[in-house]
Amino acid sequence: GQQQRKPLYDRTHLAKFGEVDIFLSHSWHDDNELKWQALQVWRKEFIRVHGREPVIWLDKACINQRKIEENLACLPTFLS
Repeated sequence: GQQQRKPLYDRTHLAKFGEVDIFLSHSWHDDNELKWQALQVWRKEFIRVHGREPVIWLDKACINQRKIEENLACLPTFLS
C-alpha cells in the first residue's frame, strides 16, 4: 500500500530562542510557485553567507492544525 506521510506539524522540531533564522507566514492567497522561487533565492543566499541551511519557523507547520484554537492562543509565546 501507499505509505502515509506524517502531518506537517509532526515533522517539526522544537527550537530554542535565537535558533530560528526566519519567520514565514503561510497565505493561501499567494502564488505558490512565485513564493517557492523567492524562498529558494533567499535560501541559496543564506547558505552562501552562513554555510548552512536556515532554520525556518513556518506558521502552517509549527501551529498544530489539529489544535488550531489552542495553538493560536499561544502564538505570542511561540514567537517570543
